[in-house]
Amino acid sequence: MNILIAGGAGFIGHNLSLALELLGHSIYIVDSLTDYGAIPKLEILTLATERMRVMSENKLRAPHNEDIKNTNEIAKVIKRYDPDVIVNLAAFSRVTLVHNDPVMASDSLIKGLFNLLYSPSNIKRFVQVSSSMVYGNWPTSNYEHYISEDVQCNPIGYYGILKYAGEGIVKQYCQDHDVEYTIVRPSAVYGPRDLRDRVVPKFLSKAAKNETITVNGESSVDFTYIDDFIKGMAQCVVNDNAANETFNITREKSRTLMEAAEIAIEITGSQSQIQMAEQSTLFGKRGTCSNTKARNLLGYDPTIDIEDGFINTWDWLKNKI
Repeated sequence: MNILIAGGAGFIGHNLSLALELLGHSIYIVDSLTDYGAIPKLEILTLATERMRVMSENKLRAPHNEDIKNTNEIAKVIKRYDPDVIVNLAAFSRVTLVHNDPVMASDSLIKGLFNLLYSPSNIKRFVQVSSSMVYGNWPTSNYEHYISEDVQCNPIGYYGILKYAGEGIVKQYCQDHDVEYTIVRPSAVYGPRDLRDRVVPKFLSKAAKNETITVNGESSVDFTYIDDFIKGMAQCVVNDNAANETFNITREKSRTLMEAAEIAIEITGSQSQIQMAEQSTLFGKRGTCSNTKARNLLGYDPTIDIEDGFINTWDWLKNKI
């Protein structure tokens, strides 16, 4: 199949592109290579260079540098490539940035999405990557409570609200135009070649420097290692059983932020102290996402816990600090 991946040079995107290429599909990547207006340009450049090297070594074509918010140009790209499937990974993947500048964020999360959907194409499936943030608060008495895809969503903050709106937009378009959809809800995906301001590399970096690690609240997070996530994500793109379904693609094993900080300290041999802070109201109280549907319909089988996933991430990160 011809598969166009918007945001395909990002952390998840370049890994997914590699996996789908290995499955024999033709991949076309569109990416604006944004710094989100907040990430140091040198870090973005260094990461982009590393990701491009990995993609080049695997004979993936270079990404097309285009912003999905550019209506006319993205339409030309889609018309020229004529994909069978579009995967939308292009997003403002920063809760705080979305909160601070919802107008700019909605340009990407809403206008960009409409541009992908309504560009001239003959697509058979549209895959929308959403977020576990659409669920809002887990039951406060039990963060281990498993949230399944059929629970009523109650997103907190602009990020979760815009992600949930994106799900509805995709479903409506696909219903109106007889196109299959698949909605993917990840949770705390981490691993090598990710930005260093995310929670896992941030904890590891703080620990490596013997700096105090701040843990925001007692909530649990369903940390999902990138290799596990990509196995499920690839099936959401190509598997017939994924048509018109919504999936939690997660480890299904939440861990507290305190546990994550302690493991980062142990791995790095750190003397760091851990400081507790209040839970951020932007993130809500999180927990475990049930992946039973993905296991049953897609054969999804995640295996990597944070004890091993953090080591893999540290092996990549330690020479970059």
